[in-house]
Amino acid sequence: MGLYVKRFKESGLREVRVEYSDGSKLETNMAANLSDQDIHDYFKIGKVFNLGHGEKDKMVKVKSVKILK
Repeated sequence: MGLYVKRFKESGLREVRVEYSDGSKLETNMAANLSDQDIHDYFKIGKVFNLGHGEKDKMVKVKSVKILK
């Protein structure tokens, strides 16, 4: 296992799954020092995010949040 991979695994990053109003889902990592409340505040149900690509905006609302780690 490479040093980078080992450090990444040991970093303790939080893992989050977010589902949006259009049915799309996103799994992402967040800082290790964030509390569950911090994560839920950031991905607040109903908050709008731009999931578009390039010049095409796609504004969708958070439908649900699950903290995986």
